[in-house]
This record gives sequence, C-alpha cells and structure tokens, in this order.
Amino acid sequence: VVSTQSTGGRGVLGRWGPNHTATPIITRWARDKAGEVREVGGRRILQAVAVRSRTGWALPCELVLPGDRLGFGTRRAFLTDLVRHKTRKAAEDVNKSLSEMFCDGVIIYKGYVDDAKNTDNAWLETVAYNFHDHTSTSFGSLRLAADFAWVEAHSTLNVFSQHKDWLKDVVDCHGANW
Repeated sequence: VVSTQSTGGRGVLGRWGPNHTATPIITRWARDKAGEVREVGGRRILQAVAVRSRTGWALPCELVLPGDRLGFGTRRAFLTDLVRHKTRKAAEDVNKSLSEMFCDGVIIYKGYVDDAKNTDNAWLETVAYNFHDHTSTSFGSLRLAADFAWVEAHSTLNVFSQHKDWLKDVVDCHGANW
C-alpha cells in the first residue's frame, strides 16, 4: 500500500496497518408525488443516502471490525424512525425491518481508500456495499436523521471523488441515469 501522505506513525487512525471501514451505498428509485419512478431520457433516477459534509455530500462510512458490513453509524441514519415510535413493539418492528434490509448487499468496491488520514504505517481500506430498495417501501418508508438525506445520484453531485466513482458504478449496475 502506498500512502499519498508520506508520513510516519499511525496519525489519527486507531490501528497500525489497515483500518477497516464499511461504506453502505443505500439506494432507491426517485419517485414523483404520484409514486411513479422518475426518469430522464428514458432512464430511471437513482437516489442514495448521503451525509452532509463541510464541502458537500459523502456516503456514510464508518470504522468496523474486519469482515463487518455495517456498524452503528449506518443504523443512526434511520434512528429517527426508531425513536419516534411510542411503543417498544413498534420500535422493535422497525429495528427488525432494518436488520432484514441490511442482510443482503452487492459489493461495489473493496480495497484501499485514498484519504488524508492515511500514513505510511496506517491507512483506510473499505468494502462498499450497495443495498437497493427496489420498491422504495423499505428504506424509503423510514425517515432519516437530520444530517442525512436522500440525494439524486448524478454526475454533478458534489461528493467526495472516490464516493462519486462508487455511485457511478451503482448507477451503472442498475441501468440508471447518470
């Protein structure tokens, strides 16, 4: 692994060597008020869950143990929905629904992440999974936490460059508009 920073130590990263992250790319079809899938030039429009950053948008990404698909941070995007339920049973149902939605995913990217936090001795590696809600009734039915939003995936989206590459791959996998 070659670091772009050429610095020693492990910097702000918690481990020497690879620091593993999971990048869930949670997608659904954009729909109009009537519930119909929106299109541009005959191609459907894809939306992805993103978190607001200082410079635009980013895909949710979090440190995980090697082999983990998701950590608590991904669920945090949907916690607004968990806490708005008045009964424990309703909250448990939403939590169960989230667990089922995140059980399957397609690997979009696996490997080194070019990040300013990387050093010669510690670096980020990720597995980016796409979790797609084909009917927009699973993820789409849940409200997101305040710092997360559904954004349309397109070529001019202001998002971290490597994340844009992964979004483009997801768009291509689904035959959507870019």
